[in-house]
Amino acid sequence: LKPFDGDELLKALKKIYQSSKDDSLLLVKDNCFYDKGNKCVVMTDKTENLTEKESKLLELLLKSKGNLVSYEEIETTIWYDTYMTQETLRALVKNLRKKLPKDSVETVTGHGFKIKKRS
Repeated sequence: LKPFDGDELLKALKKIYQSSKDDSLLLVKDNCFYDKGNKCVVMTDKTENLTEKESKLLELLLKSKGNLVSYEEIETTIWYDTYMTQETLRALVKNLRKKLPKDSVETVTGHGFKIKKRS
């Protein structure tokens, strides 16, 4: 494998994103994409692999297009077969935030979460 420049990779991803008819590559924020097929986040300087639950949460937030995703919706989508505690959810969101650009996920206290508007 040849070394590659992060900026060149992001330019190529933007072209693919803009011309793509499927939803396998999703824009999180400027210079940050989510690759559904590989369950990873691609940024200029790094690629972060996501766990299954992190992937499901990010997909749910991205599908909401900046609207609120309630705790109940998260629970039924991600923990459909088990009980979800608030501590478990907080840990999942904390881990996901570490892998995304700063301030990507907004907490709506007492209600749920939303992805910040894409820039």
